[in-house]
Amino acid sequence: MIINKLTVKNLVEFGRYSEQRQSNFAIRLQTPKNITKDDSAGGDYWIRSTSGISGSYRLNDSKIIAEKLNDLIIDHNSTPHENSKKMYRRNIEILQGYKGFDFSIWRPNAELKFLPKPKHPILVKNIPIQILPNHVFSYKEKDEQKIGGIIFVTWLEGFKRGDLGVFSDTLFRYLSDNYTTSFSIEPKFCLAVDAVSKQSVGYHQILSGEIQPLLEPTIDILKKYIN
Repeated sequence: MIINKLTVKNLVEFGRYSEQRQSNFAIRLQTPKNITKDDSAGGDYWIRSTSGISGSYRLNDSKIIAEKLNDLIIDHNSTPHENSKKMYRRNIEILQGYKGFDFSIWRPNAELKFLPKPKHPILVKNIPIQILPNHVFSYKEKDEQKIGGIIFVTWLEGFKRGDLGVFSDTLFRYLSDNYTTSFSIEPKFCLAVDAVSKQSVGYHQILSGEIQPLLEPTIDILKKYIN
């Protein structure tokens, strides 16, 4: 039985592991964690860049990027710690790619209403998976109330299109679990975006067969290792 949180990124990483590492990963998922003060205080390495991108997406305006960049440069120049400098540099490099960026390419051509985002995991084949989209939004199209969402993801190793498909597939299921009584889900705007490369994948690309669905096959492999 899984007792530790399984995120979508964890699942993508699991899919790249050797059999031995997959087995060890499954063991860790079933072993209680001793939460220490240091564990609970850990932050998101990429939060400075992804929060800037997320804020600019919401406003549909890249001006906030310049403000975030300025803050990061100040922090980079003022810290004496090389590891912190490296983190700031990596976040700066990401944000520099969004100066003057047109965020409308990832938005419906309509007025968006941003909605609350439940934080509870979804179940896929009885496996709880945590996905935390940056935004969930509704909009009106031809008298129909639609809903979509977007998640910006970052990984030093880089995401492949199939990896992004796992995120968009999970996001579609997340919206299905939480919002289908009031809205029609738009697969095109169940979007996962690699914040570094700007590559995006929508759930419609899985439905059309353009991208192979990897979510359930990866979970099937994981379940072989779970007692």
